Amino acid sequence: MLCALKWLGLLCKSRLARLVLLLTGRVVLLADVATAYLEMHFADALKPQELEGGPVLFLPQLLHVLALHMKQAPPEGAPRELQGTLAAYLLLGLAEKLRELFRRAEIRGLNCFEGASPLPLLLLRAMCFLGTLVCAYRAPKADDTHKQVLEMFHDTELFGVVGILVSILLSEGRREKGAKLPQTVISLCVQAVRICNSIARIDLVTVQKTLGASRQQEFYHLLVSLLDYCVARLPASMAKPTGQAEESDLLHEAVVLLGFYCLQEPENQSILCYGEGQALLTRLAALPLHYFMDERGKAILFPTILASCFKSEQNLAVLRSEMNLSLVCTFLAAQMAQGEEVPPATPEGLPAFTCRFPPELWKEALAFFDGTSEAEAEADSAKATEA
Repeated sequence: MLCALKWLGLLCKSRLARLVLLLTGRVVLLADVATAYLEMHFADALKPQELEGGPVLFLPQLLHVLALHMKQAPPEGAPRELQGTLAAYLLLGLAEKLRELFRRAEIRGLNCFEGASPLPLLLLRAMCFLGTLVCAYRAPKADDTHKQVLEMFHDTELFGVVGILVSILLSEGRREKGAKLPQTVISLCVQAVRICNSIARIDLVTVQKTLGASRQQEFYHLLVSLLDYCVARLPASMAKPTGQAEESDLLHEAVVLLGFYCLQEPENQSILCYGEGQALLTRLAALPLHYFMDERGKAILFPTILASCFKSEQNLAVLRSEMNLSLVCTFLAAQMAQGEEVPPATPEGLPAFTCRFPPELWKEALAFFDGTSEAEAEADSAKATEA
């Protein structure tokens, strides 16, 4: 079976082969096979010593083949909704099973990635597969299938990706602080946070509600862990050396997720000033200089700063003490000058500014931040006059 799947993987590197499987519906049969193998993996009769047996070896290759087909654009003449419909079918069919896979991995935490087990590859391929599905998913908001997909996002708590991140990064048995995590763990974290960002583009409320309320403290500690780990390994510039590429990507995705989480949600904005010592907002303002000077760095950081502080006087007061607010105002004014005709995503694959901070908020936000800057200037002028 493994040899057959490897042969299929090689065959599916050909565009023609992928199109044949797509248009004939055989991809659906592969999804059914994946479901059957996941059920075998979860069977009650499976002994602990057999957890690294057949299904764990077959599933990574099978999920990889399915992901290749989801990345394949339909040919001319094919229904436009083909890819989105298939993505919805796979999401609704496999989401619960993959959620269970991640739930079981949560129990073992970082121990999953020790030794020569094939389980880390399965977890990574499953996460990559989900990321591909969520990116490919398209459906009208009024469609019944779309409502089912949103319910599935809610019921599975975003496939449980946050839970597995917490179990790995915040587990009691985690190695000493500052130690480098295995590369598979970093890749898994990048994909997990990217999935959350992709779901936020589909339905922001689902992400905010799932990560809010009962999970808010947990999410806060997760973000602190991600930021501290990645910042300690940042390169000196925005160029990404090979060994640090995924740490940079992970930081960028975490910053974007924080912005989505806080956007127009005052209760969620409160985590920016949580805890003792250095607050999350202070950590953002203390990122390396290229996040404030380079265009790419500003495109990553500033939309999150806007979403985190807009209409929050407490957060704005902290931000004012950490950085020059004119930088944010200048960035926002430049976006307003460009207008709303911005590509759907940046060249780096991150969401566009219009997605992260809606155009209808721009004028009010500029007045909010710029007004504070004017108040600062008046206060400084008054002090100078008194002196």
